[in-house]
Amino acid sequence: MNWKIGVIITFILLASILSYELTKKDTYIEVQELSSFDSIKPNTLKRITNQKDVRQIKKEFRKSKRIPGIVDMTAPDYLVKINKKEYYLWLDPVSKGAAMMKKSNTNTAYKLSEEKVFKIISVLYTTEQ
Repeated sequence: MNWKIGVIITFILLASILSYELTKKDTYIEVQELSSFDSIKPNTLKRITNQKDVRQIKKEFRKSKRIPGIVDMTAPDYLVKINKKEYYLWLDPVSKGAAMMKKSNTNTAYKLSEEKVFKIISVLYTTEQ
């Protein structure tokens, strides 16, 4: 009797995993250079489709730490679109500093992990348009 329950649970788990894999959407990130908050530089659209890079960037955005207080930022370097969410991104390759801000909430900024900033920069600069 116990082995039948184990088989049923295993079957349900495998069916769930297969269902997830079949319905999973292609995930990509679009990045465009900005000259101001509202002005996109022409011909700068890059689409990141490498799933390892996509996962890593999404992970870094999720792990970002809120910067206390209301921020007053200069014009961002990039507009980043992850699925339907949009973010402003500031990158400083020299200091390896980075910050991001949700486009829907420009009063709050988040600091990205310094150790991963170089990876994000290398992905952005090596991704073809």
